[in-house]
Amino acid sequence: MFHQFYHNCVILGEERDMTEARLHLCLVTRKVLRNVLDLIGIDAPEHMGEKD
Repeated sequence: MFHQFYHNCVILGEERDMTEARLHLCLVTRKVLRNVLDLIGIDAPEHMGEKD
């Protein structure tokens, strides 16, 4: 569900209030996912991207 949101919405837009709300949602989602993965014993990377 978050992937669809991230794909369909402009997170950093011109409208400040919407940008702040979407950034907050991203940060909260990150925190929840990190907590869940920690509870089940899975290490999560700090970021995902191409290998150097």
